[in-house]
Amino acid sequence: MDEVRAEQLSRELLLRENVAATELISAEQGMLEFKQNSGFGEVFDFLEINPLPAVIMVLPKDLSTAIVPVLQAQLQALDEVEEASVDMLWVQRLEAFVVLAERGVWVLSGLFALAVLLVVGNTIRLTIENRREEIVIAKLVGATDAYVRRPFLYDGFWFGIAGGILAWLLVQISLLLLDAPVSHLITLYSSNFELSGLGFVETFWLLLASILLGSLGAWLAVGRHLRAIQPT
Repeated sequence: MDEVRAEQLSRELLLRENVAATELISAEQGMLEFKQNSGFGEVFDFLEINPLPAVIMVLPKDLSTAIVPVLQAQLQALDEVEEASVDMLWVQRLEAFVVLAERGVWVLSGLFALAVLLVVGNTIRLTIENRREEIVIAKLVGATDAYVRRPFLYDGFWFGIAGGILAWLLVQISLLLLDAPVSHLITLYSSNFELSGLGFVETFWLLLASILLGSLGAWLAVGRHLRAIQPT
């Protein structure tokens, strides 16, 4: 396959739905890289023609171990392709790393949610203890538990909002700090992946989850400690 057809095939492959990017390495480029990296570049001085073929590097959109072999078979079936090879070991390692990272995020999210419940609950408990005398007087004049509980639930609501805003700021700052090294790493693997901050929808769900956790922590704390405060 000549260079013109190789370049045309590279553009055709880029139009496929399951291909994210392609890179054409011509026979001349391959020879130069071989001379620079192998240490046996003088071998080409004794050859009349360049024996290296043109190579098209293909980056799949889906790097799962179930999809990559399918793409490999599709490329191998093309008449212009002499051999379609794939480093499945690298793909398997990448997939395992992604799965580990996803599970790690869920585990950390669960731990942080539990920490929010504990912190909010303990804060509300201390607030209740500091206002014990006020609660006792309110109950003496006929205040119901629902009436006494309401301001503490408001506190939990605002604690949740404050925690959500703080979490949003930490995420954005972390992404800014990680952007440069991650971009360098992705460049080494010829990927088009990029870090992006929390959008409007993600921010909404983050704040909603924070509010729910703050309110739940306040509800549990108030329900547990308010019953112990009774006028005598």
